[in-house]
Amino acid sequence: MKHITTGSHPAAPWAAVEFVTTSKSPAGYHGTPISRLLARVIYRALFDEHLNTVTLLAVSGHHRERYLLRSRPTTHSTESTERLASIANDELPLDVGISIVEVDPAPLGNTPVPVHRLLTTRDHPVERARTSTPTPVEQLLEIAAGIRPHAIQLVVGRFESECVEVSLRIADFSPEVATHTAAGDAHYHQDAPDMTAPFDAFNLTTNRELIFDHGWELHTEPRVSGPPAPMVTHEHGATTKISTIASARTLSRTPTEYAALFSDHPPAAPLTSTYAQHGVLPWIRLDTELLPAFCGLREQTYHVSPWDTFGRAPPRITPQYTLRKPTPPAASPPPSAPIPTAAELEIESSFGRTALEWAREQGGNITDDHSSPFEEFTAVYPDRTHRCVIVTDPQFVRGDLIAVAADVHQSSTTDRLTVFTDATEVAARARHCLQQPFEITAAGTRLYERSTPLREDIATAVRERTANTEWTLTPDGVVVYHHKGNAVLSRSRDGSFSTLVSDFPRAYQQDDEILVRTAAGDNQLSYATRDAFFEACAFVRRPAVPTWLAAGLEFVTVLTQEASALREYQQQASWDCPQLPTRDQAAAADFFAIYTVSDSEKSLAVSAVEAEFVAWLRHQSEEPISGSFAHNLKSQFPGSLSDLHVDELPGRTWRYPFETSGG
Repeated sequence: MKHITTGSHPAAPWAAVEFVTTSKSPAGYHGTPISRLLARVIYRALFDEHLNTVTLLAVSGHHRERYLLRSRPTTHSTESTERLASIANDELPLDVGISIVEVDPAPLGNTPVPVHRLLTTRDHPVERARTSTPTPVEQLLEIAAGIRPHAIQLVVGRFESECVEVSLRIADFSPEVATHTAAGDAHYHQDAPDMTAPFDAFNLTTNRELIFDHGWELHTEPRVSGPPAPMVTHEHGATTKISTIASARTLSRTPTEYAALFSDHPPAAPLTSTYAQHGVLPWIRLDTELLPAFCGLREQTYHVSPWDTFGRAPPRITPQYTLRKPTPPAASPPPSAPIPTAAELEIESSFGRTALEWAREQGGNITDDHSSPFEEFTAVYPDRTHRCVIVTDPQFVRGDLIAVAADVHQSSTTDRLTVFTDATEVAARARHCLQQPFEITAAGTRLYERSTPLREDIATAVRERTANTEWTLTPDGVVVYHHKGNAVLSRSRDGSFSTLVSDFPRAYQQDDEILVRTAAGDNQLSYATRDAFFEACAFVRRPAVPTWLAAGLEFVTVLTQEASALREYQQQASWDCPQLPTRDQAAAADFFAIYTVSDSEKSLAVSAVEAEFVAWLRHQSEEPISGSFAHNLKSQFPGSLSDLHVDELPGRTWRYPFETSGG
């Protein structure tokens, strides 16, 4: 079993200097702003004490903002931390408390969160810029006060002569933020605060905004049914190289930036070369006179802890000794072990435990409400409930997954199904059977079978092992059992299949023997061993009857590994070629062929077809849906239309009746 890591944190804590301020805007010293005094501390550490880099980390605590100053890398950390504390004691005003602390970042969790990294197009130092009061960083701290919880990391290193390089990252730990799906990512792009607004004078962008310069666009897509949906998609007809577009999209989601926030030994220059391919740099080069613009302290208290997510807590900060008051609070206790445990949930695989930890760090309160052939749990979030199944077998039974999805689709208490997979091969199989929960055969719409036999009380339906059998679903909603090519049994899809057991040969366990009676009950065979029984017979498996048609991915998310994170698995459709003018028509032709059948006595409402087509199409492509999709849909209708303005499509019906997806 492959274990997927979702981030990295040091095993051992690291030392830092903590600043404690009790003022929204510390007064400074003799009228000198605190930003300039803090910049002086960093300047002396770099140019007088010859430290390579200095990091200032602002992170939400349970009760207030915590400010931590450290040297990076942390070789000889005790000595360098004491030198930093000494410089701060000399330079900062007396109303700023100074302590040396030990920081354990492990409670923050391993699962990446959205990280905004400031980027610049300049490869030479900025020598002049309009500065403001409060400084850009102090304005950023004020913006971040509305993001609860958060972390802001400033890294400053020597560049050349009297210049420095500055790196700035902002991590958003808000529990309602979920960017592991395309829909979630689009909502976040639409709603996230503008992190570059305070830095207008420096003409900066971020890794999350960069993609819009590389063939992507943020737009609001009208839905045929339901409210408009924010979407991040390819610009229609964009000719930018696909590798560049994909790379830019990766930079907006990369877990590497999250790993670099708190690690004791971060990579020396994560993604710098990748950023350079897009003509930007993650290091902002400044004349040292402009360093105060990137410094600041701002007191922020929280009456209610911002850490209301179940799987995360702020870093555990333990005071070692205080140089001067105000002193930091005593260390918060480590978070208690989450319950229920993986063992209590009967999750044994290492990947399953990783998925469970991921869900907790996303803010899920874990419960155990369901059972299925898969390892599974329920994650209750502030605004939604997800049933989560863990699928690692490349040959998993498709019908079992369809049955779970049908339960979720019809549930009044569960909003979505999340499928965790440990390989793209498994993810592709899962995605396909949820997108098309049937097979098309000569007999019609063939249903997948579940792993559970068809059983009633102590009797189990059986068939000849060598007989060719299948279940199909008709356009009228009737499930038909075919045996040796003949339709022999049928039942409404809403009926109980257990009542069909009496129509099959039935197996019973009696002492050490297995008895098989014919459907008529007038004959009985006896098998002394299970091997002998299974040489002659096989169990009849229950059919997995879907409750949706084309919109399975509207309420199901398939996650798999992407780099070191769990991300939504997406696959490009064969017809999804932006350069082809017939792309949208090809999509419509595929839709009609897969999800509709000919029926001279029936017709389909155009509005219903459009709604189902849009629900299907938006999960097949990252291209925006064409404004003329309705025209393209009708133009590919496999029948005759009097004109393209009709409201009904004659001679065609759905493959089977289905419930309207809740989206």
